[in-house]
Amino acid sequence: MKIDQIDLLVSEVETWRFCNKCSHMELNDSESNKKCCPRCESALWPDEGQKKHLIRLKSVVATTGDKNSRLDDKSEERSHTSFLRKMHVGFDPKNVVKAFSIKADGKTFAFEFIRSANFCDVNFGEPGLDSHAVEIAGERKGRKGFPICSKCGKVQTAGKEPRHTYTCPAKGRENEKTFCSPVWLYREFNSECIRLLIPPYYGQNLQSGEPSFVAALHLGLKKLFGGSINHLQTTYQEVPIKDGLSAKHLVLYDTIPGGTGYLKELTRSPDEMLKVLEGALEVLKSCPCNQEPGKDGCYRCLFAYRFSKELDGLSRELAKEMLADIIRNKDKLEEISHMGTIDLEERLDSELEVKFLEAVDRYRQAGVHVAVKKELVGGKSGRLIDIGLNKWRLEPDVYIRLPNQPARHIQADFLLTPVKIDKLQNLKPIAIFTDGFKYHKAIISEDMWKRKALVDSQKYLVWSLTWHDVVATAKEVDPAQCLNILDPDGKPKANQYPQWIKNKLPDFEGFHRLNSFELLFRYLQHPSIDQWKDFAKYHAGLFVDNDPNKLELLKQTIPEWHITNFQCKTAFGVYEYQDRNQKTALSLFSSFLDKDQSFSVLCFLQDAIEDQPFDDFRPVWNGYLRLYNVFQFLPESKFITQKGITQDLYPQPVKENHEVPDEKWQSVINETLDDDAKSFLHYLANQGTQIPIIGFELMVNEEVSGMAEMAWPDKKIAFISNDHEEMKSVFIKHQWSCLSGEQIRNRPHEAAAIIIS
Repeated sequence: MKIDQIDLLVSEVETWRFCNKCSHMELNDSESNKKCCPRCESALWPDEGQKKHLIRLKSVVATTGDKNSRLDDKSEERSHTSFLRKMHVGFDPKNVVKAFSIKADGKTFAFEFIRSANFCDVNFGEPGLDSHAVEIAGERKGRKGFPICSKCGKVQTAGKEPRHTYTCPAKGRENEKTFCSPVWLYREFNSECIRLLIPPYYGQNLQSGEPSFVAALHLGLKKLFGGSINHLQTTYQEVPIKDGLSAKHLVLYDTIPGGTGYLKELTRSPDEMLKVLEGALEVLKSCPCNQEPGKDGCYRCLFAYRFSKELDGLSRELAKEMLADIIRNKDKLEEISHMGTIDLEERLDSELEVKFLEAVDRYRQAGVHVAVKKELVGGKSGRLIDIGLNKWRLEPDVYIRLPNQPARHIQADFLLTPVKIDKLQNLKPIAIFTDGFKYHKAIISEDMWKRKALVDSQKYLVWSLTWHDVVATAKEVDPAQCLNILDPDGKPKANQYPQWIKNKLPDFEGFHRLNSFELLFRYLQHPSIDQWKDFAKYHAGLFVDNDPNKLELLKQTIPEWHITNFQCKTAFGVYEYQDRNQKTALSLFSSFLDKDQSFSVLCFLQDAIEDQPFDDFRPVWNGYLRLYNVFQFLPESKFITQKGITQDLYPQPVKENHEVPDEKWQSVINETLDDDAKSFLHYLANQGTQIPIIGFELMVNEEVSGMAEMAWPDKKIAFISNDHEEMKSVFIKHQWSCLSGEQIRNRPHEAAAIIIS
């Protein structure tokens, strides 16, 4: 049976306004002059495109012939139509009765009881094409709606004759006013609910964390209350953070208007909610499917009927791990006033990984074949990306060991590996880093050291993506969020750039305007290292203005050896960006090398955040990372920061094979197995320091209490490798000083000074 008419006698067409970023919606008031969303302050709130026609669903009609309404016993098949629906949740903060949180290991779990919230269930109709796309609550989807007759409410079908009731006055007299613009349907009610903040836990199974937790939550509710709990349902609410960004909260609500008291019972004491989670964990641990190889859940535990559409994303093991993390830290549970006091920006890095996968899944490019398929990669939820004539495999959460430093590894958020590349050989995997400004603003120097280490290994490329790169609806750079240093406008050689690209790289026209996410996919389509090197070279050439005297600008702040390559006779240029307070935030030096028509680039970032206005620095940081995505293809490029210089992250490289003073030092160097220690010993050999003992054993009461890779017993100084971190506490307990691998690798001058003093 198909509902094909809306009773307009009891439901009139209403005009509502939707926020593009959060889940806020409200009846449109013709006298309202709000310039932004009342909840998240999105500037797109007054846009006419966010205004839509809705009808409150009160009475509907299904007109079906007797023959068509009967079921044929020969077949159990039914024809189903899928509709896009979303539950919008709104409440007055005064209705928050109790709230609790657990914060441990950088993760926060929290929940609050809301005695009355408004639930608005909106039916957007069948999924539509991009022409119907509108962004609501952070999701841009095609929403066709329901075209209806404005007189009788009969639902129309595209491409077919108009349909009316027998008594409709518009029947046979259709004009431009006969049919309403497609409407959306809604119903609303008030009820009690519990809002939860789930710890970001994506690690081994990206995008499986939330559905697995929800399934486990319902399992725990069933165990606690018994009987039917079908009236308890869950939905997600977009919660605004800042700058139009939002994070998801889970809302557990009672579908019976006013509530039944079940949820209130769960927050009478915080122990009640913990009982739900402990009960779910008990069932998951004891389920017989744990003993069945290859099974990660079953219908006796996690696979309830209501989650049948999400079975591919459910993981018993992940749910167990998430619940265990919370329960393990239950002694840290504390009462808070409401969840609005929790800093949500700390979640953005984890949220960004999921947003990146969502952006990959929906990526499309005009005139180019793009297909994305979900598949397990290394036991994790990855992707196979088919673009143009090339195939790439995307794996999340990858630890990469540096070829020249086997004791050290770098964790990449994703790794893109070439599978099938048209006409190209020996392409490098791409390590992808998704960085949120909140966390990474203080560690930019360390982030760039990692990227440089991977590129210098000549085994990998790197790609940096920020929140605005991934969630941007436009493909081009947003100047408010990213400084576009690649833009030729205003550069000394801007007039030559169009001809360079047109003659040498016609496929790259317009690339300088694309954001980092778009640039990544253009590389996947055109992964020629030589062409991208030329693209970077032409941009380096933009800055050249034949003024070598400008080299003096950086000599006061940058170690001399960094700029040696730029002391050339051919050509030289510099670009400087200043913020509104006239502070030099970024400097880029470009030098033409008289060999192989190549360029050398040095980009210097002033990353002393305390000296930078917050809103000014974010686009500079974003532009700096985007610039490195391109200039990594030039072997002579260097990207450094002020903090990196202060932290001595760029010491002059120590040659590993230079001569040492005598055979004693050579013997000691040959004894050590740690690459960091070996390189450091080469450095010490020329500093006149005392020769250390290799493989030192710390004796306490005639027993071996600890071991160090090397030590200077007279000074009570020891170096302990990363593989034996647990030994540090033993040495420190006995008043020893310990050198770290990071210290002797990146700051040998500092470490040597400690030994010599």
